[in-house]
Amino acid sequence: MQNQLCERIFAAYTSIDQNLRKSAEEYLNNLEEQDSNLSFYLLEIISIQQQNSQIRLFTIILLKNVIKRKWNAFGFKVGSEQRKKFYQEDQKKQIKTQILSIYCQEVIGQIKQEALQILLEICENDYPFRYPELLQYINQQLQVNNQDQQLFLLLKQLFKFMQKNQQKNDQYNLIWEKIAQQWIPNDNLNKYSQHFLLLLDKVFTNFILSYQPIVFQNDIQQIFRIILQKIALLLEKNQQQYNKNITHLISKCSKLFEIYTFDLSQILPDYLQLLSISINSNNIQIIKSGLIAFIRFQKLSQLFLPLDKLQLTFKNKPVERQQHILNMQQIINQILQQFYEKESQNFLQKILVLINQSNEIGIEDMIEQEEENEFEKILHPKDAEVFNLALIAVELLIFRAPQICQNILQGYIDQTIQAQFQVNPKVLDGLLIIIGLIPKIQSKLKISFQIQYPVILQYLQSSNQLTHQRRLSILLNRLILIVDQNQILQFLEQAGTLLSKNNDSVVQYQCLLCIKQVATNYNGNLAWTQILVTVCPFLVQLLKNLVRTSIINPLLELLTKLIEKCQNEQSEVVIIAIRNSGLLELMKSKFQEAEENTLIIEQVCQMLKTLIVAYPIGSQISHIFEMALVLIRNNINSKQTCILELTLLLLREYEDQYKNFQINELIILLNQNFNSLLSDTSQINSCVFISIIEELYLLGVFTINDIQNHITYIENKYSQKDNNVKNSILGLTTTMILLILNQNRKDIGIFTGLIQLIINDLLEPKMNETLENKFRIEIQIISILNRFIILARNDFFTFVQQNNVTFDNYLQSWLKKSEILESEKTIKLNIIAFLIIIDQLEPNQFIQYFILIAKQFARYLKMQKKNQPQIQLTPTNRLSQHRTSSRKEIIRQTQMHNEENLQQFFNQIIQDYIIRHNLQQDQVVIQASQILI
Repeated sequence: MQNQLCERIFAAYTSIDQNLRKSAEEYLNNLEEQDSNLSFYLLEIISIQQQNSQIRLFTIILLKNVIKRKWNAFGFKVGSEQRKKFYQEDQKKQIKTQILSIYCQEVIGQIKQEALQILLEICENDYPFRYPELLQYINQQLQVNNQDQQLFLLLKQLFKFMQKNQQKNDQYNLIWEKIAQQWIPNDNLNKYSQHFLLLLDKVFTNFILSYQPIVFQNDIQQIFRIILQKIALLLEKNQQQYNKNITHLISKCSKLFEIYTFDLSQILPDYLQLLSISINSNNIQIIKSGLIAFIRFQKLSQLFLPLDKLQLTFKNKPVERQQHILNMQQIINQILQQFYEKESQNFLQKILVLINQSNEIGIEDMIEQEEENEFEKILHPKDAEVFNLALIAVELLIFRAPQICQNILQGYIDQTIQAQFQVNPKVLDGLLIIIGLIPKIQSKLKISFQIQYPVILQYLQSSNQLTHQRRLSILLNRLILIVDQNQILQFLEQAGTLLSKNNDSVVQYQCLLCIKQVATNYNGNLAWTQILVTVCPFLVQLLKNLVRTSIINPLLELLTKLIEKCQNEQSEVVIIAIRNSGLLELMKSKFQEAEENTLIIEQVCQMLKTLIVAYPIGSQISHIFEMALVLIRNNINSKQTCILELTLLLLREYEDQYKNFQINELIILLNQNFNSLLSDTSQINSCVFISIIEELYLLGVFTINDIQNHITYIENKYSQKDNNVKNSILGLTTTMILLILNQNRKDIGIFTGLIQLIINDLLEPKMNETLENKFRIEIQIISILNRFIILARNDFFTFVQQNNVTFDNYLQSWLKKSEILESEKTIKLNIIAFLIIIDQLEPNQFIQYFILIAKQFARYLKMQKKNQPQIQLTPTNRLSQHRTSSRKEIIRQTQMHNEENLQQFFNQIIQDYIIRHNLQQDQVVIQASQILI
């Protein structure tokens, strides 16, 4: 078998004959599924050193893939449904032993590297508790060769996987001693290569971070001090080759300080000094590491919490630990105050140089650097631009030490104004960037900075430099956050003037954001239509040229705000403004079906939906409909849920009496693409499209004669296991029944297949009790079956019996599950259905369920007396997919007894039944009758 297996492996990995390769792959796949001993066959091949090296390599790669797939997988016993683990524990133990043996015996090469990958895969699942022999092996190898790079690579990964143990064991103590002995001495810089030193750094720091803080709590101050000394030594060497070591150690110091904040207070001044030195380095990577560590330090909220809030974090901490933290916080507060007083000026001077924006970056990068400067949004901080990091760092510095920074900055600003802005251009640009941050900080801290904004604005307005024009637009945008209502208008005028005179995209973008701030924050009346007319062409031009969704979204929000503001003004002017701006043409060309446009299309859909519900129901919204129709037409077959939701909203918002937009164009579009939409298998999209079909029935686009064309689709969708889809189908079916009743027809034959599926669900004993009652599928099932009873009782129960469901079984499941009904409408429907079938009940059945029905009817009457006010549709309600259609409510009311008639009908039917069957003296009947009094 070994020879055959080798041949198949070689063919699977090397054959240029497609059929031969496919046959070999199928053979190996089948063997993997059927024989858990495959791993041992492969290990046997790998262990033969005389074997062809290519065969060995391909075999160990195959073994790695098998272990990845099967290590924790389950199989089935032959002839049984009982599951069992693919690998038994004794098999796993044998595999681990053999892989470790192969790893030990191999010299450095591809096979050893693959063996390492297998070990790491196993360790990710089993280490440390189910793989104790690995620790013994590592200690033995460290004793023999403490510079084995493969071994240290394994260690580095192991400490990532290791579960955070409360205590170290003897094996770990041995490893720690050996690693520390190698890492701590300063002369190791001369012993090892830079690559091995970096690996040693990672192993050392990962080991500490792999434990719960309590393990190293007593030693961490000494360890942290040694790390700082090591960084200082490497910085003193000032050699390029150590930059990666420095950046790694600074990063890990940041992590350690975050974990051991209140255990490192004594060494905090040294740590802060190190950050200062790092940021003042001439090496860009070290500067970045220093900035990132400084930012993370500034974001350690527990350092800056007032006493009462700090004490809230003491939950489950011993009293001694709580007191230690309180003592350390006082020390830390003093250190921080001294640090900010001493170092803030140095930091600001350095950052003034660092935050000069490069003119070589693209327009969208420039915009994002100004707007997306939140540290949490930077996925890979080490890859971030220095500008972004410096901007975040200086904002946090000012936020943490506002008074100190204000005094320093005020001095810089006064000197700059006295020099009539004739200072070092880079320093001036940096200062202007920081000034642009201050309004944001002011609005957060609710404090006032004494900045001479008018003088600065005047200078920027008089300057023809592009960078100054950009600073002006950004400052105008930010100042809206802190000025009063009168000043808002002044800045709006300045932003409008700058917008019309400057063709730079950054300037225009910031001016539009300023106008958006005004639309959000200004409480008075303005000529919003005129503003829309002015803004639209610039907005469209930017939308045409920009690509990133994070940048486009604020522009769409501005358009939404302005159109909302215009709803009380002449709609004709708004329509003309939109058409003349080129917005419709842009939507036709840019916002169309394409993978890269998915997020933008979602944002445009959201904008349009927000606009639609911002207007009162029935308002003329032709201008919004026109934009929506363009978007829907471009993307009707994109299978994007947002397009279907926008379509559904438009159908529901159309009011025939007001003819608030030309809905016929949308209906034609839906008819043209109806079959394509039917074929969409997405459950989310199916729910929305089913609601669209329902609305088309209510609009009269489809009639009851069309039900036969849709019933197969309805049955197929209901057969799916998704309750959301089922709910949508039940809603659509309810509408169909209401339409049939409205035409005085009683035929339910077309629904027989669907009724069978619904009854099967009714008889299902399990109910989803984790959901609130109003969200359960059982509510919809009971209501739809009640509708069928009301529609055609006799035909319905004939069909039920034909499907081997007895009347008693149906009755029991129906009324048992009706106990969860809560709403007035569903209870009313249930009572009507009960009254309709009452003459089919045997007296014992009536007695069994009469108390339940009596309680429901009493609850219904109580609800009636409350005279609950009619719920007004809010914009949020109107946006909900589960919103009840107004047209459906109208037709529903035509098919329900009014309250007075229902009470008479109930009393008469119940009394007739009781008298007819001589139940006046039955105790249960008497008890139920008292509930009704």
